[in-house]
Amino acid sequence: MVSYFEKNMSVLQASDPDIVKRLAENTPDMDIDCIDSKKGPVPEVIRDGRKLYVHSRFDPVKEAERFISEVDAAQFDLFIVCGFGFGYHIEALAEHVAPDAIILVIEKSASMLKGAFSARDLRGLAGNPGFFLLLDPSEDDIALTLSGKSTRRVTFLSHRGSFQLFPEYYSNIRRVAKSYLSTKEVNIATLAKFEKTWSANIARNIRRIASLPGVEIFFDAFKGHTAIVAAAVEADSDAAHSNDDLARIVAKDAGGVVLLEDDLIPFGEDLERVFDGDIHRFAQLDGDDDASKIVQFPHDTG
Repeated sequence: MVSYFEKNMSVLQASDPDIVKRLAENTPDMDIDCIDSKKGPVPEVIRDGRKLYVHSRFDPVKEAERFISEVDAAQFDLFIVCGFGFGYHIEALAEHVAPDAIILVIEKSASMLKGAFSARDLRGLAGNPGFFLLLDPSEDDIALTLSGKSTRRVTFLSHRGSFQLFPEYYSNIRRVAKSYLSTKEVNIATLAKFEKTWSANIARNIRRIASLPGVEIFFDAFKGHTAIVAAAVEADSDAAHSNDDLARIVAKDAGGVVLLEDDLIPFGEDLERVFDGDIHRFAQLDGDDDASKIVQFPHDTG
């Protein structure tokens, strides 16, 4: 007789062969016992001498329905869920989201996943094209999975039973995912604000731009030289002052303003500095005697 695990893996193989391989080769990372509730198996974990139940030991289906009732699924199309457990809450969520919505589930424990796929028929979930599952992912794995999804309306959900097992882990995972999406939102907002200006300037200066050597002339140009990079308003002028005779100082954007205010000239007296073409950035330099040391790219170079 074919087991639940084999049935589930045969479906999951089509969308995520890597997880199938990892679960097949899994070395247990925690001890999990399955107990029967009136609506299906529930994982029981022993921690610090006490029993923890990842789902309700009485009715995990009703518990999942209560969990989803607190989510306004119509307002979102990207759901990032911390904790898979035995999947009851994920099945309930999948029934309420829009057909084109994405459900990304992050699970810390391979043993928990293997227990879930061994104890329950989860083929409907495994075959759902909007369902994505990450097993103890790296930050790069999260970024890769979220790539191209930053414009979606996202909400973060924490499964209480899973969170109680690994609170620090899931808190960090949530921070990483939020940070990635926030950075993308800023980049998109910047593009929306300056896209027309950049396009107009490129069109007006296309011949000049085409004649320039390109950024590759800087590759390895300063190889072997120590450098301090002052990034935006986080620039530490004290650290730069104490090392300005030992390293080249490279300033990014507003970091140059901070250093100039403390009589530090980024990258030396003989080199030009370039600032982003932002009217607010120009205002920071207005009236500064050192502004002549900055090469500015105005909004209209025609």
